[in-house]
Formats: sequence, C-alpha cells, structure tokens
Amino acid sequence: MFKLLNKTKEIASISTGLSVNDIDSLCLVELEQKLASKIGKPLEYLHISDDRLLGRGNIYMYFNRLIGKSEVDVKLSRI
Repeated sequence: MFKLLNKTKEIASISTGLSVNDIDSLCLVELEQKLASKIGKPLEYLHISDDRLLGRGNIYMYFNRLIGKSEVDVKLSRI
C-alpha cells in the first residue's frame, strides 16, 4: 500500500474538500457527485488529441483509443 505525505493529504483535502480517507472510502460514482457539487457543474472527461503527449508513452492517445465517459456509455448501450 502507498503512503501519502501529510502535505499531499493536505493539498488533496483543500482542492477536493474531502479528506483522503473519505476519498478512499467512497465509490467512484459518489466521489464524482461530491466533486461535481463542489465545482458546481458535472465532471467531464474529454478526449484530447495532443501531439505533444505522444512521445511520452501514452499509447492510447497515439492510436486514438482514449475515449471519454460519454463514448463508453454509448458503446455499452449498444450491447
């Protein structure tokens, strides 16, 4: 198991409004809801094709296989 520095925990708590223990205990859906309520709008996962990132080992972006949450929902609804 990884251990976070106290400073890292403090920064995560300030930026999210949740303690690290709360983040760890929440399921992904609950975490997204809490973060969306904090920022006042729903979270968006965008597909960004940026040539500067290709040389950094992101194979999914290189082959345009990185997809957003909305694209996953569409593909799952076809099943």
